Amino acid sequence: MSSVLSSLLKGLEQLQEETIWVAFSGGVDSTVLLHALTQCHPKHKIKAIHVNHHLNAKSDDWAKHCLNFSKGLGVELSIFNVQVPSRSNIEALAREQRYKVFDLQLPQEATLLMAHHLNDQVETFFLKAFSGQGVAGLAGIPASRKMGNKTLLRPFLNLSKSDIEEYAHAHHLQWIEDDSNSVVDFDRNWIRHELMPLIESRFPGISPAIAKSQEKCLSAQRCLNELAKIDGLPKIDRVPLSTLAVLSEQRQKNLLIQWCFDLTGRHPSWEQLAEFLRQCLGPDNDAQLIVNQYTFRRWRHYIYAFPSILPKPPEPLKWSPSEPISLFGEDILLDGQSLGLKDEVYDVWYWRQGIPAEISPSKHHLKNRFQSLGIPPWLRCYIPLITKKKKLVVPIDKIMSYSPSWIKDS
Repeated sequence: MSSVLSSLLKGLEQLQEETIWVAFSGGVDSTVLLHALTQCHPKHKIKAIHVNHHLNAKSDDWAKHCLNFSKGLGVELSIFNVQVPSRSNIEALAREQRYKVFDLQLPQEATLLMAHHLNDQVETFFLKAFSGQGVAGLAGIPASRKMGNKTLLRPFLNLSKSDIEEYAHAHHLQWIEDDSNSVVDFDRNWIRHELMPLIESRFPGISPAIAKSQEKCLSAQRCLNELAKIDGLPKIDRVPLSTLAVLSEQRQKNLLIQWCFDLTGRHPSWEQLAEFLRQCLGPDNDAQLIVNQYTFRRWRHYIYAFPSILPKPPEPLKWSPSEPISLFGEDILLDGQSLGLKDEVYDVWYWRQGIPAEISPSKHHLKNRFQSLGIPPWLRCYIPLITKKKKLVVPIDKIMSYSPSWIKDS
């Protein structure tokens, strides 16, 4: 059995899903992955997904090639078109668009196979080292990881590029050659074509050695993850400052790094994190850090985490308790009977959404009540205020039970 097939079987031996998806660019790596998968996993239904970035004049021809190759294997291919903004970091933007397609278009609980290999791992090691990353970055590309409720698997990480090319030639496969892969203006290409040959001339067999270092970095990172849990890694979207206060500076940073990664899939920069911690543990009651569309913000005695773009608050409305209404776009119902309200028409308002100046209790009183209940300022506009003749008829603390889970958990 070839090294490609044995590696694939080992990587998929625990896979229970009926359908396996393959990220298929048409290059030699994903071509071999798709072909090998059809040879060794006939019990699974195999589907492929191709993202056309339209970055090359041949992009449409490549999409047609992928379609024809997939048909020849009896594999259903889904093609999605994206437009990548023309900026300097075009590689990163294309990757971001590609993963967005995977996240949005693949079915729930899908498993997606990707053809990253040992050479990709080594290149990633140098890219991360050159940008000053720690053990999490140096550990490289994970063999598996979650993307929302989907799973990404990379069964070729222990295979070299030459292993993959040997399989492709042995099976007379046809694949796409992207001419941009030879452009050394891109950092990864420079490492591949300029740096690696130089290093390998001095240190033959360097790639497996770096892979061993990455395994050790991964082991160290797992220890840091366990330490963060011991130190109080939050299961909800807030962490008490008192939890951080008893830790050393290194463990404070580690806890916040793991929490940030769990929520956003990204690590904050060391400098950003150090400044944020300094502000949070000082007198600043409004320190904040933004990472990958998530905001981390101190308020009172906690650091909260929430999406940087929150849902739009509902508009004020007229409401009759005899007809429960849905709120916040979630399956939340205001039930007038359980609130002890008569079957009359009431006004439902939201903080700062056109509340009448003469409302009773006053806005100042309501603000104080929000504060006493510990409701952070950025969540108050989602709390419904039920009034009759501009007078509040249901206490705010009782209404809190009707708020979305992401408010109540905070």
